[in-house]
Amino acid sequence: LFVPADWSGTITSSKTYWTFDDPSRTYVHVYSDQTDQDFTGIPPVTISGYVYDPNHTAVGGVSISAGQGGGSGLTDSSGYYQIEVPVHWSGTVTAFQSFWFFQTWRCPCPMKTIRRSPES
Repeated sequence: LFVPADWSGTITSSKTYWTFDDPSRTYVHVYSDQTDQDFTGIPPVTISGYVYDPNHTAVGGVSISAGQGGGSGLTDSSGYYQIEVPVHWSGTVTAFQSFWFFQTWRCPCPMKTIRRSPES
């Protein structure tokens, strides 16, 4: 990063779903190179699994969402999904597709599959 001489300001590190111990640093009247100004980030955690119907047939195109600041995505044709959430995240992962009813899961939990239940 290059700044003009006598620069003052704040540099902030950020990346979606990453956690930084010290995300911002403030500088006042920078006149020379500042070396070893590292930021340490903790990468997100992946939650993945499959969505099946009661006959264990894969269900594609299902919307998967991790609330409370987590990620979202769609299942592929094999029913597989993969979403990212910040480290130490806890919340609810939900599945949605029109005219389907899905069980929901509270996390942290062993996320392997989400199975469809028949509509009542």
